[in-house]
Amino acid sequence: MFVYGPQLLLVGSTTSIATSTITAVIGVVALSAGTQGFLYMAASYLERAALVVGAVVLIAPGPLTDMLGFAVIAAVFLKQYAVNEPPETPTPAGTN
Repeated sequence: MFVYGPQLLLVGSTTSIATSTITAVIGVVALSAGTQGFLYMAASYLERAALVVGAVVLIAPGPLTDMLGFAVIAAVFLKQYAVNEPPETPTPAGTN
């Protein structure tokens, strides 16, 4: 990834280095979630493909590709977050 943007080698301004590092971390997390099949919960094949595509799009430097990649990854995360039900709270055992 540093071939496309030298900021990952700490060459450039502090803002560009921070932006590139955050983008790279999100891309790596999305790529690993897409290949492993789990982000917030088990991912369907369509969600896995979207995560991989979003991660690959983040490799190319530029604000347009970053926004597109973030949008795809965020859509998958928000869909999984909305669908996931909270775990049931265990009922305490009775004391008879």
